[in-house]
Amino acid sequence: MDTNLQHFAFSDLSKAPEEILSGYKNLDPMPVDRRCKRCGTVMDSPGVVISDAGQAFEVVDHNLLQTYHSKLNEIAKARGQPNAISVLKQTKACVELGGSICQKYVDRVVFTRETLTQFVKAVLLMRFYRLSFFTAVQLSGIPTGGPWGPVALALLFGFFEHEFRTKRWKSFAKLWGLPKRITKALFFGRYEDDLIGISNLLCASCVSKLKDLMYGTVAKFDDDEKAIKWDPQHTTLLSKYLDLRLVFRSGNLSIFPNIGNLEAICKSDVRLIVKPVSYTHLTLPTKA
Repeated sequence: MDTNLQHFAFSDLSKAPEEILSGYKNLDPMPVDRRCKRCGTVMDSPGVVISDAGQAFEVVDHNLLQTYHSKLNEIAKARGQPNAISVLKQTKACVELGGSICQKYVDRVVFTRETLTQFVKAVLLMRFYRLSFFTAVQLSGIPTGGPWGPVALALLFGFFEHEFRTKRWKSFAKLWGLPKRITKALFFGRYEDDLIGISNLLCASCVSKLKDLMYGTVAKFDDDEKAIKWDPQHTTLLSKYLDLRLVFRSGNLSIFPNIGNLEAICKSDVRLIVKPVSYTHLTLPTKA
């Protein structure tokens, strides 16, 4: 999936702080007039949105998931990619294309895309539950509680994100006078069903609007307004995403782990948190 789709999922949860900082660094600076490019609202800070699709696993259509899995196979075939998939036997999961099901390996398990398709169908049939004398059937959604749930969700969301990045963004950029490269105007990052969006050119309301347009009716990402707030002096914007705390102050972004006294820390000129966890701090250039 990572090979064929331009999605917004973090490569690894442990790398989320680094990827958020890198994405923020690539954004164009805020306009001199500090007005949102879409609605003209004056922005006191970057447009930041924290959202989650709380009922995603329960409402996702499993038929739609099978459809997009088939499309992913079609993309792989069209690009001439190997039919075999190798899962290496090591502590950290590692998957690569290639290998042969006719050959025995000691360091990997090899199977074909057809086998993977059958596995996906089998997993999606895990919707029957025995309760004493009764049998319950899950009518909608995908199975949860196993490693396949997040993968299935990533596949479905990944296709909508890919369509948005590669096809639909050009229209929005032309309509609102935004950069052709989406990474210059907007950063989205997603871990399973938790999403963060940041932009220096769009206010939070417009970032949220784009988020809704991106996912359509496949899932509803609800904005968590309580996760974003100003400090009492209205000089620092504090955001909570997963177990991270994002601090926007004077064009700077700092990321801290989950700590309870963040507001007190932000009153001082702290730039980096002390060990054992330390994340990079960066300063964005501003237009003259």
